[in-house]
Amino acid sequence: MLCRYICKTLLLCYAFCIVASVIKADGISVAVNKASEYPLVDGVLEEIWETADSVTILYQLTPYEGMEVSEPTTAYVLQDSWAIYFAFRCKTNGRQPDLRQEYRDSQEGDYVKVFLDTFRDGRNAYYFSVNASNVQADGILSANAREDNLSWDGEFYSNTDVNSSGYTVEIAIPWSSIKCGDDDATWGFNLMRHIPNRSEDAYAIPVLQNEGLNIGKFGQLTAIAPSFPRASLELYPSAFVRLERSYGESCEKIQPSGDITFKPNSWIDIQATINPDFSQIESDPFALNLSKYSLYFSEKRPFFVDGAAFFKPSGGVTAGLLQLFYSRQIGAKLIDGSEVPLHTGVRMTAKKGKWEIGSLSALTGDRSYASSWGEFTEPEAFFAAERIQYQLDRSTVLGCLYVGKFNSNSDNQAISFDGTYSTPTFQMSGQLAGSQYGTVSDKAMKWVGEYTSRGIYLAGQATVIGDEFDVSEVGYVPWVGYRQYSLSAGPVLFPKSGPFNFAILKMTGDFSREYGEDNYSRTATLSISGSFRNGWGAGVNYTSGRLIEFSDTYNPRTVGFFVQSDVTRRVWHILSFYSTYSYNYRTGYFARSEYISNYFSSRLSDRMSLFISGSTWVEHDPDGRTEEITYRVRPGINLAIINGMNLSIYDETPFTKSKGTLSTRVGLSFSYNFLPKSWFHIGFNEWQVKENGAFESRQRVFAVKLRHMISL
Repeated sequence: MLCRYICKTLLLCYAFCIVASVIKADGISVAVNKASEYPLVDGVLEEIWETADSVTILYQLTPYEGMEVSEPTTAYVLQDSWAIYFAFRCKTNGRQPDLRQEYRDSQEGDYVKVFLDTFRDGRNAYYFSVNASNVQADGILSANAREDNLSWDGEFYSNTDVNSSGYTVEIAIPWSSIKCGDDDATWGFNLMRHIPNRSEDAYAIPVLQNEGLNIGKFGQLTAIAPSFPRASLELYPSAFVRLERSYGESCEKIQPSGDITFKPNSWIDIQATINPDFSQIESDPFALNLSKYSLYFSEKRPFFVDGAAFFKPSGGVTAGLLQLFYSRQIGAKLIDGSEVPLHTGVRMTAKKGKWEIGSLSALTGDRSYASSWGEFTEPEAFFAAERIQYQLDRSTVLGCLYVGKFNSNSDNQAISFDGTYSTPTFQMSGQLAGSQYGTVSDKAMKWVGEYTSRGIYLAGQATVIGDEFDVSEVGYVPWVGYRQYSLSAGPVLFPKSGPFNFAILKMTGDFSREYGEDNYSRTATLSISGSFRNGWGAGVNYTSGRLIEFSDTYNPRTVGFFVQSDVTRRVWHILSFYSTYSYNYRTGYFARSEYISNYFSSRLSDRMSLFISGSTWVEHDPDGRTEEITYRVRPGINLAIINGMNLSIYDETPFTKSKGTLSTRVGLSFSYNFLPKSWFHIGFNEWQVKENGAFESRQRVFAVKLRHMISL
C-alpha cells in the first residue's frame, strides 16, 4: 500500500516543482593565472602575487547596503598543480586590527572569507575564512545559502601578517580537499571582509538584504585547471582511554577507534567510523518540557554532522519540511540517561553533474536500561538512510529519501518525495511522505512557500499528518494526526538610511487540529521585528484566538519579545521572554507559564572569554498563583592558549524554588588541532543528582583521545 501511494505522489511532486528560471551571474570575471613558483603561505605577499589577477571588495551589505566599503580591500588569486591560492590586502586606516584568538570556526574579529561554487549549480558553495590572528573557519552552504554546515572541516592552509597599514592574509586550498563539476575551467565565487568596529560586511559581488547571499549571482573564476589524484585514502587512527562510572558501575578501557575516508575520484567520498567515541562533545543543556511532544536537540557528533546536507529535504531545514531522518535516533539516549552504543557507521556521498546521492548505514549495540516500569533492553539495530536528488536547473530541485531501522522487536521505515523551487526572493517547497511501523502504515504531506521583496513579505504553509504516521524510531515528527494551515503577510522595509537595517511587521493566521479533536483551533499573531545598523536587534509578538485541548476551548494570549546586542563587541547579550496560557502536561491543568532565556558573553582579552546562559520556567496554578519556578544556570570560560589549542570549562546547575538544586554537571574539554584534521582531546564530564538531600554521582567520564590524519 505504501509503494502504491508513493508512485501516485511522484507525478504530483514533479508537477509541483517543474517550473524553472535561470539566474544570471553578476558579470565579474577573474582569471586564475598559474603561479610560476610555489607561493609561500606565510602571510607576507611576495612578488609572485604581482602576476595574479585581482578583485576589489567594494560593496557593503551591512550597515549600509550598496555603499562603498570603509576600509580598502584587494584580493588576488593564483593556482598551481597542488592548490588554488587567495591573498588579501586589508587596510585599516590606522586602526589596530581586532586580533581575537578564538576556537576554530568562531569567525570573530577582523576576518576575510572565500566562497567557491565549484559545481556552478548556483545552490551550493564551500567557504574558507581566516581572521587576522589566523584562526580558521570553513563550511558548506547549501539550498542557495539558506543552510550553513559549519561543522565541515576541509584541509586548507593559511597565515597572516599584521603591519602598519593593516593586515594581509594568504590561503592555500588543496585541490584534493574539495569537489568540483565536470566543467572544471569555471567556478562561481564571491569574497567577503568583516570589519568588526563598524559591524560592517562587504563583498566583491554585491549582496542584497532581501535576497541574502545569492550563490546564483556569484562572479566567475576562469581558466581553472584543478589537478585531482585518481584516488586518495585518508586514515584517521584514534585511540582513547575512557574511565567511566555510571549508576554505580565502573568501566575502564583503552580502545582503538578510527575513521577511514576513501575518495575514488573527485566527486565521491566514502567514510567509515569504527568504535567512535564522542566524549569531546558538549552535553545537551537541561530543559524543562511542559508540552506533550518530545524535545528536539541538534546533532553534534562529527560523523553525522559531516555530509548532513545530503540527507536533508531539497529546501533545507529552513524550509520547515518534515524531518524523516533524525540522526540522533542512532545511538539514542535512553530514558535513564544512558546511551545506546554505536559500533560502526558508513557514509557515502556523491555529487556529479545535476545528481546528488547520499547513503548512510549504522550498526548499534544492545543496552539495558531502567525505568519506572522496570528493567528493559534496547536490542541491536541496523539503520539505513538513502537519498537521491536531481537539480533540474538553478531554481528547481527534486529529491527522494528513504530511512529505516531494523531490530528484533519491530521495523520502522519511511519514504518521501520532495521538491523545491527557489529564487533569491521566493521559495516554495513540498513534500509527500509515507511511513510504516511494523504492519501499520500512513502518509503525510507538507507545503511551504515564502516571498520577500523590498516592500512586502508573504508566507504560507499546509501540513497534513496521518493519524498513524509514525517515524519515532528514525525521524522527528511527533505531531501525529496533526493538521495545520497558516498564512502570513505584512510590510518589510530595507531603508537606505536611518537607524534600521530592516524592519518587518506581519500578521499570521493559523488554523490547526490535533489528533483526537473534531474542531479546528484558530489564532492570529501580530509580530514586529528588526535589526539596527549598530548590530542590535529586537522583536515582539502577540497571539490571540481559540485553541482546543481535550475538547476544552481557551485563549492562549501569548506574548513574547527578544533583544540582542551586537555580537562583535566585547560584551554580548541576548534576552528573550515568552508567556502563554495553555495546558501544562507536567502539572495536568490549564494555567499560565513563562519562559525567560538569557545569554551573556564577555571577552576579557583576545584569548579569553566568559559566558553564562540561563533559563527560567515559571509555572502558575489555575488561579494565577506561582506554583513553581525552575532555573538553569550554565556559566563557563573559553581560553585560546595558542592558535588551535583551546580549553573550555562549564558548569550547569538546574534548581527549583521548592526543591533547591536538582543536579549539577561539570564539563572540561581541551583540544589541540596540531595538523589539518588532526586533533588531541582531553574530556571530563561529571553528572551528579541530588537525592534524599545528598548528591549522588550518576555519571563520571574521563577520556583522552588522539586523532591523526594519514594521507595515502
